[in-house]
Amino acid sequence: MEHADNSALASRWARFGAAIVDGLVWILVAVIASFSLTPDYGYGYSSYPSDGPIIAIGIAVVAILAINMFLLYSRGQTIGKMALGITIVDMNNQQARLLKVIFLRWLPVALISAIPFVGGIFAIVNILLIFRDDKRCIHDLFAGTQVIKRSYVRGAEIQMA
Repeated sequence: MEHADNSALASRWARFGAAIVDGLVWILVAVIASFSLTPDYGYGYSSYPSDGPIIAIGIAVVAILAINMFLLYSRGQTIGKMALGITIVDMNNQQARLLKVIFLRWLPVALISAIPFVGGIFAIVNILLIFRDDKRCIHDLFAGTQVIKRSYVRGAEIQMA
């Protein structure tokens, strides 16, 4: 396994910025979907619950998941990582496979983070490991991945000059 040289690694600020952009995308989806939950107290209001809001939220969540899964599959990026020009790769600087990203990088961390008390501590330690020299968090260690600037990806179909 080779580590990307320091010039290829995504900066801590770029990774942080990508996480913020991804979070804002989810907040935007939640806000837009919440408008469908607001009952119409004017003309046409019914006291009977409607399936409309649930369907709207479901469509919004599925749409964002689909977009992120497509980007992870095709480019190794989420919306936030794409916006910041960084990507998830394996230790050979080749695009990480989607199943690896989901089942080794995301799922274990999500499950451990959901454990009361321990999960909160784990989530903080996961994030703080970015201050290591190789800038790899626990989820990167689990999956054998690293986050680099998009222009350093080897073997990607879409490679920037």
